[in-house]
Amino acid sequence: MFLQSFASIGLVAIASAGMSFGLGAHYKPISVKTIDANITSQVLPASTKANKATFELTAFSGHHRVAVGQKVTFYIGIMAPGSGVPPTTWIPSNSKAAKAYIYHASKFTNRFGQASLVLKGQSNQTMEMIAVKVGNFSSYNATTNKASAALDAWWTTPSSTPGATAYNAVTVHPFMTHTSKSTLNLNILTTNLGRPVPGITIHDFVHPGSMTPTELSQNTNQMGKTTFNVPVSSPGVVNVIKSFDTASSSTFAGGQMSFLAVK
Repeated sequence: MFLQSFASIGLVAIASAGMSFGLGAHYKPISVKTIDANITSQVLPASTKANKATFELTAFSGHHRVAVGQKVTFYIGIMAPGSGVPPTTWIPSNSKAAKAYIYHASKFTNRFGQASLVLKGQSNQTMEMIAVKVGNFSSYNATTNKASAALDAWWTTPSSTPGATAYNAVTVHPFMTHTSKSTLNLNILTTNLGRPVPGITIHDFVHPGSMTPTELSQNTNQMGKTTFNVPVSSPGVVNVIKSFDTASSSTFAGGQMSFLAVK
């Protein structure tokens, strides 16, 4: 099932549920098994301040129980759109430098296991990749300075090169998870302002460790959905998801990464 329920929960409601008032102080760290997002990649109109990008996450422990009161850190990395060159610097959300990019960032998950990130509007052709850490489950590796999973916010205009239509969005589910299975379904949803967008070509570049990546490709159906059955090998698999408008061959949204870790 595609995870969309968080999109209807406002920032005020999330904050009042305990994200900004020290909820984490009352809970012990637990093993986080899965982190999902309402959106994993989105296109925003280029702006210095007016437009904001919002990502809402939910973390689960064993038996799919929500992970309450877990410490949350986001890592912001800037890259050139379409370059294929990942960020070389990752800025943690609890640092002074992050204030240039972040309007709001949860410090702990609330009683529903949720955390939110609201990014400030940026100038044209700014692409922000966001690695995530909730509790003990992190997609950012400080030793290698790399991310195994990352959300994407792309500030651009249709006339830019590359460019894309504002408010295009992709949701990859699961975003991050531990699994003991040899294969796992990776579900994709393409939307614009919440409405399904069919006929989008999705490329999944499967990176199992150091092996040469395997490319999988499918189009979204009339409901804007498609599913890849991905083989999972130790220690885990990074999926780089790219999307293109089939009719125009233009980029639909920025690339994002999903991580399937071996349990």
